Amino acid sequence: MLNRIVRWASEGFEYEADPRQAEKAIQELGLEKCKGVVTLAVRQSIDEVRKDAPTEQSQMTSSRAFAARCNYLSADRPDCQFSAKEICRFMAEPTNMSIEALKRLGKHLTKHPRLIYHYPFQEDTDGLYVYVDTDHAGCLRTRKSTSGERGLAGTHLLKSRSGTQPVITPSSGEAELHGVARGGVVGPGFLSLMADLGIALAMRLWTDSTASQGMCARQRLRKVRHLDVQELCVQQLIRNGGFALYKVDGEANPGHFFTKASLTARRI
Repeated sequence: MLNRIVRWASEGFEYEADPRQAEKAIQELGLEKCKGVVTLAVRQSIDEVRKDAPTEQSQMTSSRAFAARCNYLSADRPDCQFSAKEICRFMAEPTNMSIEALKRLGKHLTKHPRLIYHYPFQEDTDGLYVYVDTDHAGCLRTRKSTSGERGLAGTHLLKSRSGTQPVITPSSGEAELHGVARGGVVGPGFLSLMADLGIALAMRLWTDSTASQGMCARQRLRKVRHLDVQELCVQQLIRNGGFALYKVDGEANPGHFFTKASLTARRI
């Protein structure tokens, strides 16, 4: 809880990230008086990616420091997780496009410098809900996919994450299955934590991919290729009653928040 702000209200709790981190990030970029933006990133074309080049040596150190600060802030700011993850991928060799991404994130923090979680008291928390989503081959440089997970106890957000998948998946179904496998690992950890507190919950995992549902509903590979043990263990978890897998409409899936670059203000 170091440097976080926690308030006890009459209807529950409020939780907020350290506001100084966003303030310092805005100051480092010199964006105190700029006009803020809602969307955190802009989808680049393949031609722009090919023309991208390493940035000047003088900007590399400062860009790395800003990326590290955003990575720290994103632990408490789900809206920044996808952008911070993409920026941190360029820490070894910052490019002109990564510098533009830094400025875009800074402009978003200028418009939304603070984010407050509201945790109203819940009498009946009947389950742990994990929503997953995957952007297949979203990275135009490496063609790797991005997975996002969001875990809630009732209506309370406990954990969210945006991460690049370690391998290139040949199909969207396999990419979505990798996201389901990742969500199937995050959920049981929280079930164990809640059990230590004397709270028994049933886990429900939601995905908008029909293909990944079909792969999880059966046993063995069958006609599906390129899969590893990490993904196939989900079949056994579902069969043994570790969690239930459900379908959620793509437009209503909150997992999009952690896999898409340029969501509209309405979607956010």
